[in-house]
Amino acid sequence: MLSGEEEVRQRISARDSDVYGTLKLAVSSINGQYWLPNVLKTFVEKYPLVKISLVTGWSSEILQHMYHSDCHVAIIRGNMKWRGKKVFLFEDPLNLVDTKITSLDALQHIERPYIQFRSDSSYDQVIQEWWHRQVLKQPNRTIIVDQIETCKQMATHGIGYAVLPSISLTEQDHVHQIPLVDKQGHPLKRDNWMLYYDEVTQLKQVRAFIDLVNHRLPSQNSLP
Repeated sequence: MLSGEEEVRQRISARDSDVYGTLKLAVSSINGQYWLPNVLKTFVEKYPLVKISLVTGWSSEILQHMYHSDCHVAIIRGNMKWRGKKVFLFEDPLNLVDTKITSLDALQHIERPYIQFRSDSSYDQVIQEWWHRQVLKQPNRTIIVDQIETCKQMATHGIGYAVLPSISLTEQDHVHQIPLVDKQGHPLKRDNWMLYYDEVTQLKQVRAFIDLVNHRLPSQNSLP
């Protein structure tokens, strides 16, 4: 039987060990839609006392949030310069997706609209450079939409073709997927990273999130 004083001391110790507070995240829109939900589900179940503050946007915007100290941890796409901690998460190959087109050669003679979603300028540049290297005919019609999921739904419903990251596609999407490759024949992909400063790991809720993400990785690749 615990004495009253010892019981109080143990309760205080247990309360101090709880993870609580606000976790401020800034996440690229694509990762916010397809990668983050599963991660956050695990996190909030494990740490129910933590409040989540989340902003999403293009990776260039997310980086600005980090520079202005608006958030604790950022998840971005693409290889951007960062002076703090940088942890590699995963590669995300790009694919040309359509219900009818089965090869790149078909783009030279088929008349189908190209469906494009608004994205970071670095992503657009990757696609444009790939397009020019392939010496492909420019699409006669382009449909520009704001969101990647709108773009995907239009492509999977047969309206036209699109270039989509693999993370947005599932086995239930009945479309042809043609992997994009660079001039060396390597898959064209977007690297995804977790960014933070060392100082924020002193906050229990931030340390808990970083540890959870690291634990999910097949191998850790942290850069100074």
